[in-house]
Amino acid sequence: MSTFDCLNINTLFRECDRHFKGIAFDGCFYYLTDPQAFTICKLDDKFEPLDCFCTDKPFAGITYDSIDRVFWAFAENQSDTVYKLDRDLEEISAVRLCGCSCGRITGISFDCRSDTLLVSSADAVYEIIKDGRCRRLLKEPEQCEGEFVSVASMPPYFAVIRRDRGVEKIIIYSGCLCVAQCITLPPELSVKDFFLNPCRSSRRLNSCDVESSGCEACETAEFILLASDGDCDSIIISLKAELCGIFLSDCVFKICGKKCKREEKEEKCSRCKCSLICSVALVEASLAHILNAEGEKLQKAVKIAGCVDELLEVNRSVADTINRVTLLENVLLAKLNAIVHAEFGECAEFDKTAANDIL
Repeated sequence: MSTFDCLNINTLFRECDRHFKGIAFDGCFYYLTDPQAFTICKLDDKFEPLDCFCTDKPFAGITYDSIDRVFWAFAENQSDTVYKLDRDLEEISAVRLCGCSCGRITGISFDCRSDTLLVSSADAVYEIIKDGRCRRLLKEPEQCEGEFVSVASMPPYFAVIRRDRGVEKIIIYSGCLCVAQCITLPPELSVKDFFLNPCRSSRRLNSCDVESSGCEACETAEFILLASDGDCDSIIISLKAELCGIFLSDCVFKICGKKCKREEKEEKCSRCKCSLICSVALVEASLAHILNAEGEKLQKAVKIAGCVDELLEVNRSVADTINRVTLLENVLLAKLNAIVHAEFGECAEFDKTAANDIL
């Protein structure tokens, strides 16, 4: 086991008015949970805020599943359930944990090598199959006073933040649960969540093939920490450390090949399409009210008309309205067909102003 002091610590983000608890990364964007506000906020690769999504549960921890392309989260003070969320952070399903008594969940992370979840509680780390079955990987000795703050997968290893008498450390465990390395964190930090950022980490193989010749692999690993200090409740810190003797699985780095600009444009395009379809639906609802009113007008005319000429006049008025509605329906149909069949290249350049102009 090697013990390191922190190497190259940089503050990337400060938000002192929010109480963020969890952080995740999908290869392009960062996601921060705020259980007090029932929101999950999305940041770009420069940690500039993009959007905040309202949730119906106070999600405290979150992780990105790079295989199913979904998120997994747990609610604040939750002990027996994790939630599957789609890319828009809407809940897909709830998975109850079977076969383990976690206590209050403190952290969650996705293991891309085994396609499972890692979940930490104050005194243990569990591996969770996606149907809810779980097994305990690591147990804090009863005589110890420390607790696990969070867990991060870095296959074939995993890491935990362990707090003991005010001292916090990143401890990296191998597959056989041996401590591979340990990094002591600055005493002024109180870490809430963390993960290994593969897209800002680098691998060196010392000019040889590690697996075939037994050479030592070195990773310049960057951990992203969501923490608080004495002045601010929510800060994001980059911590870089040299990890030699550790060889990470290739699946860790796969999310780094994503074309983030294209994904951002596709997401903007999708939002524009949704806005346009919503505008069609709103117009259709208005037309339904108009047609209903015309029907009521015709019924009233039948009751109070004094002669056939009055009925014919009302009938002409209703027919004229229906003809106008029919013309508008044709326009809406053409608009809907254009939206549905629009290719990415035709709509990716839309922005909110252009969408509003169309509406």
